[in-house]
Amino acid sequence: RQNLVSSSVAALFIVVATTIIGIVLDGRSSSSQVYYYSHIDDSRQLSISADASFLGDPRTVTLKTPANDGRTTLDSAAVDTKIKITETLTYTDIINNAAPLPQYDLSSAVQAANMYSSRFALLRYDPSTDRFVGYYSNKQPWVSGCRKLAEAVRITTIMLRDIFPQRFTKDSPELVMAISGGDYPAVDTTKYGSCVFKNEEAPCDESLLLQAPILHFGSVFNHPLFPNMIGMPMPTSHTNCFVNWLTQNRQPCNLFRPIPSENTLPWDELTPQLVWRGTDFRFLSFQNDLERPSFEKYVEGKANPNANLNKSATTILRQNIHKLIPRWKGVVFTAEAEIEATRTKTPAKINIKFADVAEGGKHPAIGAKEYKKWEEIGFPVAGEHMNEDVLSKFKYHIDIGGGGGTTWTGTVRKLGMPGLLLHHVTPTKDYIHDQIKPWI
Repeated sequence: RQNLVSSSVAALFIVVATTIIGIVLDGRSSSSQVYYYSHIDDSRQLSISADASFLGDPRTVTLKTPANDGRTTLDSAAVDTKIKITETLTYTDIINNAAPLPQYDLSSAVQAANMYSSRFALLRYDPSTDRFVGYYSNKQPWVSGCRKLAEAVRITTIMLRDIFPQRFTKDSPELVMAISGGDYPAVDTTKYGSCVFKNEEAPCDESLLLQAPILHFGSVFNHPLFPNMIGMPMPTSHTNCFVNWLTQNRQPCNLFRPIPSENTLPWDELTPQLVWRGTDFRFLSFQNDLERPSFEKYVEGKANPNANLNKSATTILRQNIHKLIPRWKGVVFTAEAEIEATRTKTPAKINIKFADVAEGGKHPAIGAKEYKKWEEIGFPVAGEHMNEDVLSKFKYHIDIGGGGGTTWTGTVRKLGMPGLLLHHVTPTKDYIHDQIKPWI
């Protein structure tokens, strides 16, 4: 990470309509001061430093990995089992293998904005004022997801100040880095929509292999569609843990701590059921045509009125399960499991239900107007909330992805429970996923 930060560095730009808003952060507190500028003649006015910089080609970087003695290095080609490299070499590969990052120029960092429709920023360190300044393009709308981008910038300035205090002084050169944030990278779908939807194992644009790295605070693509995009901790839920680690004697926050042993049970005493609770939310809408089923479309007027409506609805949804988003698939499997449990007079093997609904502001699923017709026929779409103490009593868990394709807290919290986690692999991943080892 030191190579990453020292090679890519600092600043956010926030623009509303034709006015550029620069947020100035000193990185030493959560406070910020806002300055307004009537106009700015293109971001290319910014300079990185007095020294000429060049844009290195990441494909020319020779990856090496420590040998067993920890002192010598071996070429990665000779130790395939020791190193994980995607078919297309990405910045993430370079960082994971502690190899030097290529350098890039200011033009490349500015041009990275062309990949995005929103939620992209430049973060710049200005040594003349000893401040970090952020810039957001006036060609992109300021959307609700920009709150996460702003939080990512705030946290980044704090981290840089704390980890590299000697790098950021009034005698230091300027540094500029590209940052994006949000549940999902807001790449420009008019340019990359077809590529993202196909989700193939190749870059959407070969030229991106030579572009400036972009730190994305949120879920990123599993395949190297954008090889210069680097997955970073998710805003707030994860980034706060890193700040806490810096400020609280290098202690992990609760997110990364296991469930206290006094609240857990031995494996044989755990409830033998696959359990999940979460929010009814869309799933990777730019990468698939899957949907959340409406009662009117799938059941009303289609179920046999002379049969058990819950069973009829379950049968219809099962026949159309290939059309449903993953979380709704889980609900259908639960309906089948409960029907089977009633028939055999045994506990249901699956218990996947919505605890909340996202639309109209997050609210409890039980009794929600959205599920009124489902609940009237006894379809098990809504379930009670379960806290971690309750969830930890179950033997099997699953981290079903949501809007960005992952679940920001569910995966790591369930890894800390005594049960078995079934990890949902999707077209996106989080910064921790490459570090997770299966079958442990």
